[in-house]
Amino acid sequence: MSVFLDKRVSPESDVSVLPAEWRTEGGRVPSAHFVSGSFARAEKEKLWGRVWQYACRVDEIPARGDFVVYTLVDQEFLVVRVDEATVKVYRNFCPHRGTALGVGDGCFSGGEIMCPFHGWRWNLKGENTFILDREGVNGGSYSEDDVKLREVPSALWAGLVFLNPDPTAAGTFDDFIAPLRAIVEPLELERMKLVWHKRIRSPANWKATLGAFQEGYHTQATHPEMARVWQKTTGTAKTTQNRAYFAYQNGHGRFRVPEELGQIKGTVASGVNVLTGRQALEGMIAELTVGRRSMECWVGDEDLAVAESLRDSVEERHTGAEVGAMFATALRDHYDRRGRFMAPMDELSKTISITVFPNTIFMPLFGNLLMYRCRPISHDPNESVFELFSLRTLAEGEAVPAVKVEDIGPHELPFLFRQDFGNIPRVQRGLRSDGCLSTLMHTRQEALILNLHHEVEKYLAR
Repeated sequence: MSVFLDKRVSPESDVSVLPAEWRTEGGRVPSAHFVSGSFARAEKEKLWGRVWQYACRVDEIPARGDFVVYTLVDQEFLVVRVDEATVKVYRNFCPHRGTALGVGDGCFSGGEIMCPFHGWRWNLKGENTFILDREGVNGGSYSEDDVKLREVPSALWAGLVFLNPDPTAAGTFDDFIAPLRAIVEPLELERMKLVWHKRIRSPANWKATLGAFQEGYHTQATHPEMARVWQKTTGTAKTTQNRAYFAYQNGHGRFRVPEELGQIKGTVASGVNVLTGRQALEGMIAELTVGRRSMECWVGDEDLAVAESLRDSVEERHTGAEVGAMFATALRDHYDRRGRFMAPMDELSKTISITVFPNTIFMPLFGNLLMYRCRPISHDPNESVFELFSLRTLAEGEAVPAVKVEDIGPHELPFLFRQDFGNIPRVQRGLRSDGCLSTLMHTRQEALILNLHHEVEKYLAR
């Protein structure tokens, strides 16, 4: 229903130096942002080569020596657990002949990184510890800096490892993430554990793919069953009015249910009096059921069961606000009995979706978290890799799931995402048309997408 633009959002670089066909004006995002090879090459150098970005989850590397290789187009980074409190990130190559030191994920046993080609070795801090026939390397003319691993800046936040490929990058991670701290940190996302991780090659630019998940404007046409549930929950079919958008500094953003609807996150509209208590409850159950069945995550079986258990308690005379409060109390009691963490409901109610620039989205709900990440996979602007992560807090004594990434096709996605991927390839096809010079976006409903594109332009203009 509204859009909030952070007053601190101001150009940090003069985008007028960019070609006119690269500059966003109002709701017009140039098609070049999605299909131009030269724009993609500029992004690789000036955006991806200089921006803080999510590399992996901390719990993917729980033990000393564990590593994950993070890949961005043709660049690889070795994310290594050094000790309980320390993670370091290195460029994934041996200073000797360039051999990649890690592949995929695994563990450097004994706390030693060894090149498989000639046996050069390093400790987990990146310091060289062994070179065969050391005196002969470059005729004996080299320094320890020449043979150490090339570290890049990294930071731990919200249970994630972030890296910046540029050791001289302007601005710290604290500066970069500052607009989101007050929103994300009370949710304590670091308590979440990975349940599944799915990866798909998208036949579209990374921004076109990610943009499908940055707004609720498409719900009416793309997800009609969600629109029908919203009508049942609130008494209105106007799905375009049930989102408030907040565009923040540094390209970040979020959207939520507007406070004026009085909606408790993921439950019922408390400020709408057209529904009886039982109608409000059944609307809530329908919404949770659709979320559970269509996404296979986000809403847990036990969350739905708690809502269904209220059928014996809710009466016609109850208001939506009262039904929402009853559900919040019952759910909190259920989580407490199981020893599961759930963030305070008033914090959860502040957001449906959070965009972490440039390419990550958080969707927290109760003790669950759905995450998206999309990034370029090659120099071709018409393709990217899209990832879905399902996470949740664990009950006391519950074992941490052993999870490996699943590479899947679009037909193997949960139902709701299959609907989204019905659109995404068609968006990219249309953007390649010579007649399509720019998009014409909704400046309120698609404010987070516009904010992201403006931030990309700032990086390219620096």
